[in-house]
Amino acid sequence: MSDPVAPATVPEAAPAPVADAPWYQGADQETVGYLQNRGLDRKTPKEAALEAIKAHREAEKFIGAPADKLVRLPKDEADTAGWEQVYGRLGVPADAKGYDFSDLKFSDGSEPDSDFTDFFKNNARKYHLTKQAARDLMHDMLGYMEKSEGDES
Repeated sequence: MSDPVAPATVPEAAPAPVADAPWYQGADQETVGYLQNRGLDRKTPKEAALEAIKAHREAEKFIGAPADKLVRLPKDEADTAGWEQVYGRLGVPADAKGYDFSDLKFSDGSEPDSDFTDFFKNNARKYHLTKQAARDLMHDMLGYMEKSEGDES
């Protein structure tokens, strides 16, 4: 006597898709809204996928920056602490002492007056100048002062 053969199980057929159902049926409302806002709901699944891939690849160009190269702007213009972080990331010193002009001199080797230098440092910080921008401006200012003094003679 042979072993009885178990009857073969027949898998249930998947329900037939409804002819008028959108290809994205079953997606959550937020996703459906996203698709509709971009017109992807009116495309075939293949067209929508290709367009989404293209958009993602474009976005990667901006997303791909390392975290240390990103600067987040404060939402509120009055967020002083938030803006100080932005200025710091851009190279603005935390205070006027962070500026160094000790090597900037007039063409004859003389140094600018310390009161002027302090005034300049304080204003460079007030106007959020980077260290390099402040140095460049101080250099130009010394040249202007020399030229002006030469013109007065």
